[in-house]
Amino acid sequence: MAKWKVGVVGLSRGRGLANSMANHPDVEIAALCDLDREVLVEKGTEFQVEDQHLYSQFHNFVNAPVDVIVVATPIEHHAAQSIAAMEAESMFFASKLRPTPLMIARGWSIR
Repeated sequence: MAKWKVGVVGLSRGRGLANSMANHPDVEIAALCDLDREVLVEKGTEFQVEDQHLYSQFHNFVNAPVDVIVVATPIEHHAAQSIAAMEAESMFFASKLRPTPLMIARGWSIR
């Protein structure tokens, strides 16, 4: 079975999630996104993520070659980033997700 390719956005909050996922034998951390370039490079090195899959802009990251996107950014970004992940046809996991007016307006529901 091929490994699940996971991308994580928000490495301050997502550090623990990324570490946990990286320890699973069926998971490969394949892309990372964060505004802090130093943290991005540090975690990229730790998880052996190729430089071209280290992103500082979410709109580029959302199209990374991954199976799952983990959204671990501050809560005010979750709705828009989760919607973008779904629109990119990626599975996603948000560390904390609650319906927002933007999600409701787009017809998404959380169950």
